[in-house]
This record gives sequence, C-alpha cells and structure tokens, in this order.
Amino acid sequence: MPTFHHFRYWKKESIADGGTASDYWQADDNYIIRRIFIQRSDGTSLTASTFYFKIGERVYTRPEVPATVLAPTIDKTPILNIPITKGEKLDWTFKNQEGSTISVLITFEVWKP
Repeated sequence: MPTFHHFRYWKKESIADGGTASDYWQADDNYIIRRIFIQRSDGTSLTASTFYFKIGERVYTRPEVPATVLAPTIDKTPILNIPITKGEKLDWTFKNQEGSTISVLITFEVWKP
C-alpha cells in the first residue's frame, strides 16, 4: 500500500504579469505524485494563470491547465497518482496571467509505492 513520503516544494517570487516560472525535479527513487497544490503566497486566489508539467516525454497537461484546477487545499485539488521512477525528470512551468506581479507556492505531495 502506498504511503506518504515527503512534500517537494518551490517558492517562485515576483513573477511579472505574462511571465513564467519554471523548475524541475529529478527523482532519486521511485515515487507517486499524489497531488499538486498551487497557491499565491499572499493567500489571494488564482484566477487566470496556467500550469504545465511533464515527466520525461509524458505530458500531463495538454497544452496547459488553469492553475486553479490544482487548488491550494487538499479538499479541492484532485488525486493524480502519477508514477515517477528513479532518474526521471519532472519539468513544470507556471504562467502568471493575474494582471500583476505575484509570487507562488508549488507543492507536490510525494508518496512511495
């Protein structure tokens, strides 16, 4: 049975309107990404920004999704259960379309198979 292992967290500050923030993570073991949480660091709701991510060549957003789909709370963000194997690279990009400069918190809930 899968068990919670850790949170993988990024804080991206001062993303200009229309600008993007990107990063990656290379898995050091076999994991399952159970949920992804996206929130503004000031607590204000996201309304128009988008999110893109892929693992290796497997794209999970076509071409991107509204960032609000990956909500900041456990009761609103979907359970994904996406496997990532040791050595695979996860790439993500957040595009700010909120009308002003913002900072965001991106958190992946990581489980062990």
